[in-house]
Amino acid sequence: MRGRRIQCRVHIPAGPGPHPVLLYLHGGGWVWNSIDTHDRLMREYAVAAGCAVIGPDYALSPEAVFPQALEECEAVLRWIVAEGGAWGLDPRHIVVGGDSAGANLAAGLALSLRDGGAPVPLAGLLLNYGVFDSRLDTSSYQEFATGYGLTEARMRFYWDAYAPRPADRLNPLAAPLRAELAGLPPCLLHIAELDVLASENHAMAAKLRAAGVAVETEVFPGTVHGFLRAVDSVGAARRAVAAGAAWLRTRFG
Repeated sequence: MRGRRIQCRVHIPAGPGPHPVLLYLHGGGWVWNSIDTHDRLMREYAVAAGCAVIGPDYALSPEAVFPQALEECEAVLRWIVAEGGAWGLDPRHIVVGGDSAGANLAAGLALSLRDGGAPVPLAGLLLNYGVFDSRLDTSSYQEFATGYGLTEARMRFYWDAYAPRPADRLNPLAAPLRAELAGLPPCLLHIAELDVLASENHAMAAKLRAAGVAVETEVFPGTVHGFLRAVDSVGAARRAVAAGAAWLRTRFG
């Protein structure tokens, strides 16, 4: 994409293939984190769900603005569909997942795949405390504006870096809560309780259900944004990974 090679981290579970695939998109406000910061989480999903987990190191903002990261993630997914069989992957069973900005990219990718000229059927979407809208005035933004790590000021900075053109922040591929959601695959939403993004996650779940999409949600009490990366020390993170893995196994059949 755009003349750039995309490095991917691939975790393959033990046992014979072909393996179903979780394409996992790391969070970090579109501006930081990487396949290294999320390596432990991707490994946990691979082992617990018995699937291959592929993490693309997509281009970060502010150097790369919307929609470059989204386009790169779609290119990786289409490569999996076209070439994955030769690598022991099962392109018929793909879930796209992510956390925070990665969940935003996952939802945007699902919309792009649904509406593009060459649709790709997905088995599901695993959405961990995602960024789903460009509004910064919800009740959880007001309640947690200055505390618990991810603040309103940080989210404003992230949006300025990722979508500096105001019109892009209204694009459903950048703000999936503004999209028509019918036809998306089944979704699992994991929500951190003490998070400026909590309100838009609840709104996303409600809008998905209203659109006829199968949705499961779980709120993890007392957790803050990004808690899944503490899977080695936070019990809620271990429970979330286990629940996500159980849901993945169901989606993969």
